[in-house]
Amino acid sequence: MIKLFFNEYNLKARCIPVVIVCFPIMALLTSFLDLNKFIIANSIVMIIFTIVIMFLLSLYTRSKGRKLEKDFVKDWDGLPTTRFLRHRDKTIDKIEKQKIYRIIKDNLKAHIPTEDEEKSNPEEADKQYNIIVNTLRMKTRGEEYYILLYENILYGFFRNSLALKKISLFISISIIIGLLIIFCQNNPYDFMNFVSYVFTVKLSLILTFILTIMIFFYWVFVVTKKNVKKYADRYSLALIKAVYQIW
Repeated sequence: MIKLFFNEYNLKARCIPVVIVCFPIMALLTSFLDLNKFIIANSIVMIIFTIVIMFLLSLYTRSKGRKLEKDFVKDWDGLPTTRFLRHRDKTIDKIEKQKIYRIIKDNLKAHIPTEDEEKSNPEEADKQYNIIVNTLRMKTRGEEYYILLYENILYGFFRNSLALKKISLFISISIIIGLLIIFCQNNPYDFMNFVSYVFTVKLSLILTFILTIMIFFYWVFVVTKKNVKKYADRYSLALIKAVYQIW
């Protein structure tokens, strides 16, 4: 169980998004803790709190990420892996796609729907493509397919990050507003007193404030549906073209 939770995909695609969400909270808590006193007790509390929050959020991320993926299937007219195998899709060059079809037929003995079959019954054709895709996933789980794993991790990272976006924005905005209130209560109009407060009492608070703003912009401009689709497409192309490496 522990080994499954701490595999490379879980750590990079599920845990790192959770760490980014929790980072402003941990920075804020650290700012208010007197680390010179009760350092062992404070450290133990921080570690336990972090592990519990990360574990709970990672469980939420997994289920929410899967739900998001189902919504993407509707928006994208199917998963990219399925879509790219369709005759009517132009992402892969027609000549190369015929070569991929031939490799799949020769090695998997799988049925590739014809253009007419795809037009007359697109749902049945997609089922056939899904069988092929699932087989390719099973055959590309070894260490020699690390590049494919890397692409899958990137897609999972952005998909799961998007699942946490609302929570993270709420946390970031709350911390920014809270710190602004604290700063305003310490003579912000008397610049010298404010500078003295920041640098002699709570420099960590101003650093937390800057960090939280940066993380806020990261969630707004980097974690987007556009980027999720970008990395989903990259992984899907890599998976389909893995036929050249498998056979």
